[in-house]
Amino acid sequence: MYDFLVVGAGFFGATFARLATDAGKTCLVIDRRRHVGGNAYDEEFHGIIVNMYGPHSSFHTNDEQVWNFVNMFTEFNDYRHRKLVYSQGHFYTFPVNLMTFHKLYGVGSPQQAKKILAEKRLDIDCPQNFKEWVLSQLGEELYELFYAGYTRKQWGVGPEELPCSVAKRIPIRFNFDDNYYGDRYQGLPEDGYTELFNNMLRGIPIEQGTEFKLADLGHWEKKARFIICSGAIDEFFEYKFGMLPYRSLEFKTKGYKDESDHQGISVINYTDQFVPMTRTVEYSHYRPNRSEIDHTIVVSEFPKACGEHDEKYYPIPGNRELYDRYAEEAQRLPNIRFGGRLGSYKYLDMDDTVRAAFDLFEEMRKEL
Repeated sequence: MYDFLVVGAGFFGATFARLATDAGKTCLVIDRRRHVGGNAYDEEFHGIIVNMYGPHSSFHTNDEQVWNFVNMFTEFNDYRHRKLVYSQGHFYTFPVNLMTFHKLYGVGSPQQAKKILAEKRLDIDCPQNFKEWVLSQLGEELYELFYAGYTRKQWGVGPEELPCSVAKRIPIRFNFDDNYYGDRYQGLPEDGYTELFNNMLRGIPIEQGTEFKLADLGHWEKKARFIICSGAIDEFFEYKFGMLPYRSLEFKTKGYKDESDHQGISVINYTDQFVPMTRTVEYSHYRPNRSEIDHTIVVSEFPKACGEHDEKYYPIPGNRELYDRYAEEAQRLPNIRFGGRLGSYKYLDMDDTVRAAFDLFEEMRKEL
């Protein structure tokens, strides 16, 4: 019997399995897909590494322990994630920074930008949702230009239905720094995320193409003392209380044989609501020094409603009451722990997911 059955070979499951194995515990990892890496899985096409489930750009964190951990399994480059917004016929730097203010208002100093914003912000003392928070920080013009249409497309709900926390993820700067993330540690795995997972899971038995279902729980309980599940918690319970809201994605990929650079930057966000896609990603910019290539690949991303048989990409923030019902159901199964983006129904970044696996393992060490 194994100490742990780990369901899912993405960041949460792979991290937990590695920590447990290195601590002398035995693990079996299973995954319904026929590859490791979860949604961070990537493949190489003629010298260009492409994320197959949407862009996973910089691994970014302020957590030194997490950064040191992932660096054990691959070499990271010094990529810094930058993007543009295309809105109402113009390109803008984003997140909002001094260059954005300069293009819109002609200002050239932090003091001038702050003065402009002081005039444009709406007086909302206690913002209650995404829309109110952005209006209280940036005002109506910037809200409409950068946030309103994109948010409706991305999440399928109005910004007034999302919590403030979603908007607070995006910085507002009064200098010319257009690095999307402000974390101390940043970079991309030079050989791709899949290679990182292959190294992280080396020596740990894995069964791919294997489903984990409630009906088979008795079978798996005979295999391991504890089960760590990073799959969707509502799906495991066969949607007993209804399906939690998620967003799914569709992708359209186009290759350019005679162009080494098509859009000039890795990501462009399209914030106008009448434009169906939310962003285009040119993956050759992720690793510009990897090889000399005379072609490029651009992937367009289209969010959509998520049905039971669609890939669940994003838990829609909020909806905790329904999740809590599933969490209470899970507590009746003392040998199972749920985690990761789908298991905890949280919009987690990669480093947050690794940290959550660290925390769960430390908690469970006391039970072994």
